[in-house]
Amino acid sequence: MNLLLASVLLGAQLRAVPPVFNAEVRELKYPNGMRAVVARTPKVEGRAPRVFVGLYLRYGMATTRRPDLAHLVEHIGANNAPRVVDYQVPAQFATFGGNAMTRPDYMSFWRTVAPEVLEPIAASRANRVVGVAHDTAVFTTQVGRVAGEYERMVARISKEGLSATDLLPEAMLGSSLPLPALIDSIRRYDTTAVYREIEQYFRPDNAMLVIVGDVDMAATVEMLNRRLATLPARSGPAPRLGPALAPRTAPRVVRDARVQAIRVGLGFPAPPREGTDFLAALVVDQYLMGGRDQVGDTATIARSFATPFGERLVAALGARAPGDGTYYRTDPPPLAQRSPSYFRATFEVGKPITADSTIALVHRALDEALTTDLTDAAIARAKDDLIGFMGNWLMAPDLLPLADHLAAFTLIDGDATRLARLPAEIAALSPAQVRKVATTYFGQRAARMVLIVPER
Repeated sequence: MNLLLASVLLGAQLRAVPPVFNAEVRELKYPNGMRAVVARTPKVEGRAPRVFVGLYLRYGMATTRRPDLAHLVEHIGANNAPRVVDYQVPAQFATFGGNAMTRPDYMSFWRTVAPEVLEPIAASRANRVVGVAHDTAVFTTQVGRVAGEYERMVARISKEGLSATDLLPEAMLGSSLPLPALIDSIRRYDTTAVYREIEQYFRPDNAMLVIVGDVDMAATVEMLNRRLATLPARSGPAPRLGPALAPRTAPRVVRDARVQAIRVGLGFPAPPREGTDFLAALVVDQYLMGGRDQVGDTATIARSFATPFGERLVAALGARAPGDGTYYRTDPPPLAQRSPSYFRATFEVGKPITADSTIALVHRALDEALTTDLTDAAIARAKDDLIGFMGNWLMAPDLLPLADHLAAFTLIDGDATRLARLPAEIAALSPAQVRKVATTYFGQRAARMVLIVPER
């Protein structure tokens, strides 16, 4: 650990830095514009060796104005073979997870595998920047699958009622297509529109390959130099940034006969991603909603009401089921988003009170948590808990959280080695800065609120 990091952490009396922050990281860039990041992670006792391999493209939901076109492009890009197949993937090998994902700013195609199949899996991802096959059967199948994801959402809402997570995106980002219209839009896309996007954005200078895990650093760098440098360069448009957050409005109340208790969602606008205020917002989020101390199945990391804010909500509203509306297995980490983003808090009301009373009591609990309760000691605990959580989460079994952060540090900050400095950056935040961010971005004047109220 470097002396600066050690002195900062000692001064803040934080726990030891989790080993993942000391991972060896190498960044590579090639004349065709392609980038790569390789990280050798600490050994985990009892865990089989594994390597995450992911292609990241600067193209996502916020880079196109056409509803969910990026989601369909992701499916087509993942399920068509690359045009260039100069590798052979074995019929059987150990795998520890894999998926293709569309986020606001980027999409990724990744798999976590045994180290011995690193090269063919890396080639199968990287070669997509040369283009993919145009298989009409794949196109038809994937249109049905993407539309089917939203049809299942419609079925879930029909059975269980609206959730706060369903309504918060509109409160934070503005109006969106109703689900039936979105499904119809997806089914109307033709092959020309989708493959045009792939031709424009699947190219070396708009992509990076991330390899994380139990790697032989020298052998992996040699393989990447041999494969990535020869991919043909192509020019194309730069992806646009997403729109600004929608203006704040009064709390929205929706009545739904299918719910049994008031469901509440709070949305907090995030500061600009590039500044240290964003790190302060991560601390405030940890302070308000707590939890995340047990990282097992990364899809179900629990938040907690064992915080000043949570305790006030429990006392005033009988609040229960705390969450943050985040599916940790697929949703992008906050630090991995450049487009306007926001933090979330969700819960149910246990006491028989009205919507108006709920709004007033939530605002009161929030104001008191961000003023009276936000002591220097509370801020120090939140910073400590945040660093501990991130240290555990980054080493999740599929290594996806670590890869997402390294990709973000490269694409947004221009420096993947920021990983090593992150604990010191968080520890160095002053209580005054954290309080200012809490007031500016999490206070009653900034927060958006949605309520789903039982219709009697």
